[in-house]
Amino acid sequence: MEKNHRAIVKKCELERTGSDVVLLEMEIIGDQKFSAGPGQFILLEPKYDRSVMPRPFSIVEIEDNVISVLIKMVGENTRAYSELKPGDKIGFTGPLGAEIEIDYDAENIIVVGAGSGVASLVLLAKRLKDEEKHVKVILGAKNMSQISGVGFFEKYGICFSTITETEGEHKGYITDLLLEENLKYEFGSVTIVACGPRSMLKRVSEICDFSDNTCLVIFEEVMACGTGSCKGCAIFGNDGSVKHVCTDGPAFSNLWIDWDKLIPKAGNERKTIYVPALEGMKSRLKDLLLEYPTMNSSGCLGIEVLEQGLFDISKLGVLVTKGVTVLPRAGNVMPRICETPAGMINSIGLENVGLERFVDDELPRWLSLGKPVFVNISGFSIDEYITLAKAIDKTDAAGIEINISCPNLQHGGVAFGVDPNIAQAITNEVCNVTNKIVIVKLTPNVTDIVEIAKEVVKGGADAISLINTVQAMSINPFTLRSKIGAIFGGLSGPAIRPIAVRMVHQIRKARLKVPIIGMGGIEDGESAAEFFIAGANLVAVGTGGFGNHQIFSEINDKLEKIIRHHGFTSITQLVGSLETS
Repeated sequence: MEKNHRAIVKKCELERTGSDVVLLEMEIIGDQKFSAGPGQFILLEPKYDRSVMPRPFSIVEIEDNVISVLIKMVGENTRAYSELKPGDKIGFTGPLGAEIEIDYDAENIIVVGAGSGVASLVLLAKRLKDEEKHVKVILGAKNMSQISGVGFFEKYGICFSTITETEGEHKGYITDLLLEENLKYEFGSVTIVACGPRSMLKRVSEICDFSDNTCLVIFEEVMACGTGSCKGCAIFGNDGSVKHVCTDGPAFSNLWIDWDKLIPKAGNERKTIYVPALEGMKSRLKDLLLEYPTMNSSGCLGIEVLEQGLFDISKLGVLVTKGVTVLPRAGNVMPRICETPAGMINSIGLENVGLERFVDDELPRWLSLGKPVFVNISGFSIDEYITLAKAIDKTDAAGIEINISCPNLQHGGVAFGVDPNIAQAITNEVCNVTNKIVIVKLTPNVTDIVEIAKEVVKGGADAISLINTVQAMSINPFTLRSKIGAIFGGLSGPAIRPIAVRMVHQIRKARLKVPIIGMGGIEDGESAAEFFIAGANLVAVGTGGFGNHQIFSEINDKLEKIIRHHGFTSITQLVGSLETS
């Protein structure tokens, strides 16, 4: 059977008023008949332009080659699906997964679905109803608006009970109602099929073990391929074997599952607690007390836009200037920037007015904005770094950020920051000629960033910022040319965030006893929180500010919510709070 299909959207609308679940109906293009059994699913092609992974959805109905799925809006891609219009085309793969292997001759069958897990059970309940089996359906969620699939059960004439934590005829957890129903039958006489959160499935399994009843649990997992290639949707068995949701599932016997491997932290989830943020967002950078733990990344915010009031810096802690060199620079040839998936490449070439004009004319304008100012210095020899540092030391700037990603022209153009010894030497020479706070900005284009960090701290660095851009290239296949005039450039944006977060955490674990400033792909408060949790004391935003001039205020507001969510009272408690055990 052909499994790659194109379809035309027939309907895309909220399942019901107040719900966050969308009903999507698609009609397959072509004459091939589509069929699927209980438990099988399809993979929809990603519609959000930054998504690369398809999304799996259980099939809830098939009528005349029109396939229906229920989509809970939980991220950008599912929201993109919700915005589809009748007549739009979309690709999908399916049916995938194995049909649920259940004894249809079983005397009593209970189907249990929580939240979005209900969708996996609709076709099963329908088949049981069609075969005139005795089936009970139990649906649960936090509140009634989160219970999906109700319309299909009503359409098929299937009786069901609902339970929520806050309202309705039954209040409590879905497993409470299951236990009540289960005890109405003789032990060993019931087959239970369940889908929902893992913690719920484990509790269902325990109920079935106690009553000696047959139990199948259905897992919903993130998938990259849906066909068994990537091995990303693994389920571990107590016999040491590994199976996969996309090919062996989605339904598995509860007796086979190694629950300890599947839910290693069951019962230890952090509860949501709301408390006042007593200390707010204040942070410290050496002796400098900051109102907010945020900075702009050098090179991404110019004095002109700030003077025009086009960029909100009311909740910004520190301003960082664009890179300054000893002599004026016209910068690199055009084109200098190009967009890439989830990011951009730039090769500006440090265009700037040079040290003398900067100190005399431009720096005073930065200082007039009422924020602590750090000057980013970029040299092409150690002597140039010394010259720059001496000049900035005589100004009212709060500190210096050393860009060690510049090419060392005295040693073949290799970046200073890739050699631990040279990185230490530059840091040491700068620190010897200034009493300002010194930040060293690290390049990610190294084998071991921790080694570089250790050396610059030995050299006297007061703080470390990371990461600078990742070396990258993009080619136009029709012109046979690089999209960047200088051939290579630096990749920034959300595409590099996972690399940056990992490197911040590596340096945090090294315990270097200096503040860490995390940057690379921050686009909102949640992505900023990743850096703090990984170990950053402050964060800097670059590319994310190009399209959002309110980004620092939005980051601050979201961080406050995240702090309260964890029951913390200050941003400092979020720093390094990653749980790894």
